[in-house]
Amino acid sequence: MGVRTLQWNYDQKSIVANLKLIYSNPEDSCTAWQRFIRTGPLAVLPLSSDQASLSWSSDDQFASKLMDMSETEFVDSLNRALCDQSSQNVVTNSTLDLMDTFFENVCNVKNRLSAIVPPTVVGVEKRFAIPLSLVQPAHYVDHRVALIG
Repeated sequence: MGVRTLQWNYDQKSIVANLKLIYSNPEDSCTAWQRFIRTGPLAVLPLSSDQASLSWSSDDQFASKLMDMSETEFVDSLNRALCDQSSQNVVTNSTLDLMDTFFENVCNVKNRLSAIVPPTVVGVEKRFAIPLSLVQPAHYVDHRVALIG
């Protein structure tokens, strides 16, 4: 179609893979997990009762380290990232704590999520590193063409 685009490389990659998981509570197997940690956002999205899809975005240098790890090293790093409070964003956690306090005291609603713990990753399938970039068409509409979506 000859669509001209503007492109911007973010110098970041997303590590994606399918994971094998164990949940402390089987009811939590439909819960998606997202952590905003120093290395970048990490998401674990449920696929079935014991499998999930991973997306872990970071700068190119850290992504290369993740890709160079053995499966065991990667699983250990991922479990630490999911559970270790020290790698989480302090501002985000403080905001969530304030919201919990507000809903508990003002709305008399107890936060059930505080009792949920992340799943334990026990295996990972082949990992892929996907470069992240912005690609924007120069024009969305042209003669007999409209870009949608």
